[in-house]
Amino acid sequence: MGVHEERWPNCALFQLLRILISHFSHSNLRIAPAVDRFLQPLIVTPSFHRVHHSSDESLTNSNYGTIVPWFDHLFGTARQPGSGAGIPLGLNYLSAKRDTQIRRVLLLPFLWRLWKVGDK
Repeated sequence: MGVHEERWPNCALFQLLRILISHFSHSNLRIAPAVDRFLQPLIVTPSFHRVHHSSDESLTNSNYGTIVPWFDHLFGTARQPGSGAGIPLGLNYLSAKRDTQIRRVLLLPFLWRLWKVGDK
């Protein structure tokens, strides 16, 4: 069970890259447009992934990639409205101050559908 001894460096490198790119794509960095255009075919950039966190549900259901954007393009889930800057973020049905209470956050995985329908 586990990774063969000769393969663990490859697995460790993959995990390191995955973590670094995931942190990078979730950062609030504004990258120069030319650099962003260069990087976007290779890795998920902050401007590409920011769209996924939009409060607009048609955009939320897009840009799922965590390392590379290739699968989003392949399966038609890639959206790129500009730089992603200025897009309102978050979930509209979880925007009240009470939604940040620890009790509600812990119950969210079990009750989000009820709250989305209208527990406001």
